[in-house]
Amino acid sequence: MISSNPKPRLSLFGLARQQRRPEPPAVTIVPIARGHAGKTACLRTLHAGIRDGLPSGLRLGGGNPLEVVKDIRRFHETREQLASRGMTQTLAPEVFSIKLHQAENTAATVHIVDVIGQVLTHTMPDSPEDQLARYADYLKFLVAADVLWVIASPPCMDTAAATERWADDLSILRAYLVEALRQKVQPCSVALVVTKVDTLFSNEAEARRRLGEGALQSLLAPLVDVVRQSSRVSRGAIFPISSLGFGCAVKQNGKPASDERKGGN
Repeated sequence: MISSNPKPRLSLFGLARQQRRPEPPAVTIVPIARGHAGKTACLRTLHAGIRDGLPSGLRLGGGNPLEVVKDIRRFHETREQLASRGMTQTLAPEVFSIKLHQAENTAATVHIVDVIGQVLTHTMPDSPEDQLARYADYLKFLVAADVLWVIASPPCMDTAAATERWADDLSILRAYLVEALRQKVQPCSVALVVTKVDTLFSNEAEARRRLGEGALQSLLAPLVDVVRQSSRVSRGAIFPISSLGFGCAVKQNGKPASDERKGGN
């Protein structure tokens, strides 16, 4: 029996419109950072910090106009919070999702996990079971990450106590980086991020002049050695940053906020 209602023809244009676009690749980044290292400020200002686009022509930001407004508001709230009382500690893991755009198309999605920095400095073999459980969960995040951000905040004061604190920080960061790499199956990229450089230098020109490649590698020597020697690191780089730029660091109780590691950028 022949139907009196033949199927409509589909043009090539119609077929093209019905095809689903492939899902853009996703990249997961997990920081390794102690509390008050400037990690949260870095993440909250990342969206609004690259307004002019990347050298590749891609743009970094929210996936729709509503997200753009949210990003801008969060940027200003973060700046006000830093100026008034410093950043609060991260009490629960949070995921920041950022999209790389090429015009109207999404080239990739980046997921960044804002972890609890106190896990690094407060967890020991005899810690309570809930603390050890958070440590185990954190290691799972690190092992699954495509990129590890090792975030370090050097002391802005040249004192014996500050120097000792910095040496301790590097030892802890190195231990977590090594453990994450030891458990990894696939190689990953490692970014060594030096935060709060605006508390170390008066302006960007001075920072660029004094933070050359040799100085950065010397500053982060224990971490650089791991990145160079590990067969599970595919790429490595060092990034000195100031989340809000120079001239924004605040003082608390007459002391640089970064001295207490609570208010700098």
